[in-house]
Amino acid sequence: LAILYASMILQPAMIYLSLVAGSQISALYVTIILFTEIAVLVGKRLTTQEVTIIFLTTSTAASSIFALGIVYASYMLTSPISASFGVAGAFPWWFPKLDSPALQIRSVLRPEWIPWIAVSLAVGIPSVFMDLLLGFFCYQLYVEQEDLPFPLQKVSVTAIETLSERKPETLTIFTLAAIIGGAYSFIVYGMKALPVPWVDSTQMIEQYFPG
Repeated sequence: LAILYASMILQPAMIYLSLVAGSQISALYVTIILFTEIAVLVGKRLTTQEVTIIFLTTSTAASSIFALGIVYASYMLTSPISASFGVAGAFPWWFPKLDSPALQIRSVLRPEWIPWIAVSLAVGIPSVFMDLLLGFFCYQLYVEQEDLPFPLQKVSVTAIETLSERKPETLTIFTLAAIIGGAYSFIVYGMKALPVPWVDSTQMIEQYFPG
């Protein structure tokens, strides 16, 4: 249920936020907090193993990379910038043509997108297996053989233990941090009351690094 929630509810929100704000929701924390609290309310806490599975899978389930790829491909095909460089009609064969009805009616439910989707899957699926194999290889090399510490992973482990074991001292700190972060994000992105925490430095550096 947590994975379905991340893919069906959070993914559209992440796509929208990526396009309008250039940032994304932390799907894994949203999902973990929601489902651990639901489990507590119904009287059945999630185990550490169950929270770990949610932690490891929800980011992939809610990933908006594939959907955004279609949006970006459509923009590149029809963008005035592409036309100004003379490359609007020079994209590979698996892209829809410029006069395609799929671009005119702005729909992905068209056969013209099938080659693009097929090529994307042909690249994406092997990449997943590559990541898994490299993960196993690096685990054997750096964890089993070298026995190296991984300080940054302690953050993830602590979050999982906090939400599964629910010790008062750690849960209080986690809750306060979540409230502060949520309030700040709502003010910045929801109310537009504060400036976003980054600066466009293009005008400052373009005279030294043109292009």
